[in-house]
Amino acid sequence: MLPSNEKVTMEQFGGKILDIAFNALEDFILLEFTPDGAWAEGPSYWKYTLEYIVRFISSLETALGTSYGYDQTPGLNKTGYFPTYLSGAVGSLNYGDASNNKVIAAEELWIAKKYGDRLLASVHLDNKIKYRNAGTEFEMLWYEPDSYLPGQTLELDQYFSGTEVATFRSKWDDPNTSFLGLKAGNNVVSHGHYDLGSFVFEALGQQWAIDLGKDDYNLPGYSNYDKERLTYYRLNPEGHNTLVINPDGGAQQNIKAFAKIEKTESKPLGGFAIANLTEAYDKHVSSAKRGVMLASNRTRATIQDEVSFLNPSTAYWFMHTEADIQVSDDGQSAILTKGGEKLWVGLDSDARDASGRPIEAKLGVMDAKPLPESPNPPKQHQNEGIRKLFVKLDEVKEMRITVTLIPIVGALEDTDTSFTGVPLDQWTIADGELTIPVVQSVSIDGEPLPSFNEQTFSYDIRLPLDRTNVPVVEAVYDHTLYNVQVVPADDVPGIARLIVSSVQSPEIKSIYYFNLKLTPLDGEEERLTELPVEAVSASASQADKGNTEDKAIDGNFDTYWGAEGDQWIMLDLGEAKTVNSVGIAFIRGNERSFKYEIETSLDGENWYKAFTGTSSGESLDIEKTYLRQHDARYVRITGHGNSVNQWNSYAEVRVYQLQ
Repeated sequence: MLPSNEKVTMEQFGGKILDIAFNALEDFILLEFTPDGAWAEGPSYWKYTLEYIVRFISSLETALGTSYGYDQTPGLNKTGYFPTYLSGAVGSLNYGDASNNKVIAAEELWIAKKYGDRLLASVHLDNKIKYRNAGTEFEMLWYEPDSYLPGQTLELDQYFSGTEVATFRSKWDDPNTSFLGLKAGNNVVSHGHYDLGSFVFEALGQQWAIDLGKDDYNLPGYSNYDKERLTYYRLNPEGHNTLVINPDGGAQQNIKAFAKIEKTESKPLGGFAIANLTEAYDKHVSSAKRGVMLASNRTRATIQDEVSFLNPSTAYWFMHTEADIQVSDDGQSAILTKGGEKLWVGLDSDARDASGRPIEAKLGVMDAKPLPESPNPPKQHQNEGIRKLFVKLDEVKEMRITVTLIPIVGALEDTDTSFTGVPLDQWTIADGELTIPVVQSVSIDGEPLPSFNEQTFSYDIRLPLDRTNVPVVEAVYDHTLYNVQVVPADDVPGIARLIVSSVQSPEIKSIYYFNLKLTPLDGEEERLTELPVEAVSASASQADKGNTEDKAIDGNFDTYWGAEGDQWIMLDLGEAKTVNSVGIAFIRGNERSFKYEIETSLDGENWYKAFTGTSSGESLDIEKTYLRQHDARYVRITGHGNSVNQWNSYAEVRVYQLQ
């Protein structure tokens, strides 16, 4: 019996359910993939949606012999490429409530099989290998060995119309590639943020301009799109890498706005996209456009805004980052530092007041916090470790702001930082082919590297656990075409670099990275012995929940030390001992990656930084970090949260010595 008291048979009931499902597919869900397979909620919810759509269509075909044409939805055959194009080497264009994690869906193989797309099947399987992503039972069903062609590559740039996102990159198979993404589109989207015009940028293996992602879904009114949702920092323009105009505590963009990417261009030397943001700021502007460009042999990114205001206004330009920021004295440039790499940021502007007088623009730094005029609800994310680069202009009537992001390869004084803003309507990409400086061969400690390929720019070099000196890296190259600078690793483990520059155009450079990894070889794993811990202490702990530091050494994987923010846990070995490895088991370590660093000391006062990095995000077991063999009494691990939140949750911490 239905809720309406209508009596129906089970056959009628099943038919009614299918009828509702068909209407939902036809009227709402499948239309979102039109025309080219993008998903307005972002890559995370793309995966969630596709799981159900594919299983539904596949079930119809196997049970009824037909999908009723749903498999012919425009864009469905292309949607498998969407998450790959939105992913950089490190992060992604994770707009809305989407996470920054890599999205690889088994359903990509179903699409590849359904439409005979060998390229998609190959890209999917290469991504599985590259990111060590475990397979599923569905991939066993949909995998066709003959479809796999290893080493396939896609176009460097992609524009998804309708959803209005665009991405650009310098290479596909280089973990240090440059990646630039622009989000325009619709503010009226489930799980969407008010983020029209926001961008992300990564280079040199680091994310420089980041999207903060979602906040806590349990916050009051988080899903009330025209009320409480407007009060949360991470969901508003000021919490993204876009513009804020005349903040007054209310909506910072038109919450029903649509921003079209009006022009794109892609050539071997670069690409760009220009979005019309006028509707997003229609209370304050007569025209607003933002362009993003990856150019100069795909080595530098440019973000340019051109705005005509209805009245003299206050305008902010924002870029969120985890990097350390050092702004120049004149405010026209800044150096960002992260993970041992550097990014130069330059500002060029032409801003004028109502009388046409110039207004000086300068770069500044502020915390990732609400502006004084903005609401600041309790319990929203505090964004620890995030700063934002900003420009603020008052009484501005006309504005052009050009910000250029240039990765520093080698010394700053050898980096060409010259640039000039060009009006958006004059943007173009020069003709010509992409230049990639290369070397012919590489040797490590005099031995040729057998796996070397001139178009592969990152290598893992495995060293025995008792190796303490830095290997020597050398290269053979064409001296008439290129110059090569060898940058040895500071330590082992560490990273050695070969910087290859063009003789004709020295600003054109490539970098080969050699990740010197201490790895158990020839039975060394069996020789690692756990050292006894005499005492443990911590900077903070979740004592009210019982998650104290002693739980990290109690041998029980069901208990843990927990602390929020930048907090440390320290193990005292009682006396100086030779240390080779530190192992950590992370709570939910198979679902999220944890950021941490390891320091050691003989006296508890002078510290040696032995490691900085992240966990794999794939394991609940002890993950061992192999350190340069040295003596230490104290081992201190400082956690910086994880890929989902700011909590450090360690089930077990152990220290090992090579016997």
